[in-house]
Amino acid sequence: MGEGYAADRCKEIMLAKGITAGLINATGDIQAWGKEPDGQPWTIGVNDPFRFGELIGILSVEGAITTSGSYEKYAIINGKRYAHIINPSTGYPASGLTSVTVTGPSAEFANALSASIMVLGKRKGLQLIKSFPAYSCFIIADNGKYYASKNFDMIDSPTRSAYSR
Repeated sequence: MGEGYAADRCKEIMLAKGITAGLINATGDIQAWGKEPDGQPWTIGVNDPFRFGELIGILSVEGAITTSGSYEKYAIINGKRYAHIINPSTGYPASGLTSVTVTGPSAEFANALSASIMVLGKRKGLQLIKSFPAYSCFIIADNGKYYASKNFDMIDSPTRSAYSR
């Protein structure tokens, strides 16, 4: 959550200095406000964890976007891949989900939600996000299926029809 906190704090400092638009990327925890120099909204691509260099879709962002996943930070031990996100109930790495992207006002809280949903799984994760209406999420399961909270929408996504709500 430290990266999310840093992104939020940097935005606060810049706003206090009169900077009316910006995009901060704190190792993937992003905070955006205002518009791009051409007047368009900031846009962020959501990576496809199963196809390196490919995007699942593009989001228009005003606020924070964070992604937690098991596809970039992991260890292979005795031929088995283990995620870096640990389930505190079991002491073992989280499993079942490959990626969780969360949008909302705070990058710190969005990061906490994305990591929590990785541990909770799809069903409980979608229930959790309902408790925070200012936040939305997009989930990619280990089996390659997509799921999204009702308030999540990508502006450009070839997979839009493929995800469940």
